[in-house]
Amino acid sequence: MNNSVIEIISIGEELLIGKIVNTNAQWIAKKLTDMGWKVRRITTIGDDVNEIISAIRESLSRGTKVIITTGGLGPTFDDKTIEAISKATNRRLILDENVLKEIEEKLKRRGRTLSEPAKKMAYIPEGSKIINNLIGTAPGIILEHEGTTIIALPGVPSEMEDMFEREITKILEFKHKLQEKELTIYNVPEAELAPTIIELMREIPNIYIKSHPKTELGDKITLKLHIYSQKYEDKDWGKIVEKIKEKIREKHNYCEIEEI
Repeated sequence: MNNSVIEIISIGEELLIGKIVNTNAQWIAKKLTDMGWKVRRITTIGDDVNEIISAIRESLSRGTKVIITTGGLGPTFDDKTIEAISKATNRRLILDENVLKEIEEKLKRRGRTLSEPAKKMAYIPEGSKIINNLIGTAPGIILEHEGTTIIALPGVPSEMEDMFEREITKILEFKHKLQEKELTIYNVPEAELAPTIIELMREIPNIYIKSHPKTELGDKITLKLHIYSQKYEDKDWGKIVEKIKEKIREKHNYCEIEEI
């Protein structure tokens, strides 16, 4: 099992129909990458319990170290995430009396009483640890299952971000610092630069270079290069960037390079 691989599963019909932009996945992926984790896959599925079960089991079968789900933790009929995690891991759903009491107290403060749909949020897969929701009502969970940590977070961004910062950063240790550099390359078409990028990634281990064509500025063809790695220390990263620039100049002596 790769000890730094994470998969994110985003749940909600509103994501599939384009009503809501999946900002949660982007936010989590950036946080995890900055911590040195490798986000291998982001999956978006609807509020269908069988689809969620399938996505979780497929992720488990790939030997994923951590699975993070967002969405589907509320009281309504289409909130299926906890049920799906229970079935995917073959664990009983049990009523957590402490969670039930907390939900009841939160509702009471808002002038509401505990309903059966609200009570649903107090059922968790056996063996789960609760992540308290200090903003909303539905708690998150952390479940250790056969070497994989499954984390279920709410879909409401403010609730998800608070839980992640408050609890998830404690259990996901920092791996490696992400080293990044952006270069602007002028006068080299992307198709011409592509073989050079391939050579560089073969010659220099553990780097990734992604090119992004930009709108031409006057007569200049403009490319953005995003270079990153999680395997180099600060003292070595500057040398790596210089080696990349030298190689590009050697192969394309008519180009201009601007470091951002």
